[in-house]
Amino acid sequence: MSTRKILFRGQTRRKGEKTSISGKPLPGIWVAGGVFPQNKGYDYAIIYQQNPKIEKYVVHADTIGQYTGINDSLGNFIFEDDIITFWLKNDATRTCRKGVVEYSESSARFMVRVCESTDVVMLKDCCCIHVIGNVFDGEFDKSESEMKQLYARRLQSNSCMEVQDTSNLLLWA
Repeated sequence: MSTRKILFRGQTRRKGEKTSISGKPLPGIWVAGGVFPQNKGYDYAIIYQQNPKIEKYVVHADTIGQYTGINDSLGNFIFEDDIITFWLKNDATRTCRKGVVEYSESSARFMVRVCESTDVVMLKDCCCIHVIGNVFDGEFDKSESEMKQLYARRLQSNSCMEVQDTSNLLLWA
């Protein structure tokens, strides 16, 4: 029996809150661990990290997102509010899609709101997933066209294989 990892991620500094000497906005700083929310309408919460030692971080409460229990094809944790590229397991055309990970209270599971349409799909039905950013910082620095070309090449190379784990996702070989 495997244990479920319960993690939360929050931002201690928002993207652009500070700038470099040249005026370029500095990236946000993210921490992950257990969370102590301040539920009385406060703007901040506390995240506790336990490795390598116990640390306490004050984070912006609106940036807190839960770990989905699924890693992307490169081993990165997938959290709520991440922007991902993926394709659906039952899609024979292997159409590369982009979406935002959200938690659905009504169905009590993680869903992906597809960017190019109004579709919402279950995260467990996605495979060959890549985290390319989050809703707070936007997409990572590589241009969107470069990212789409890279993922399209990998998807066409048939380099995905099914792995035997609790998530039963298809991941890069």
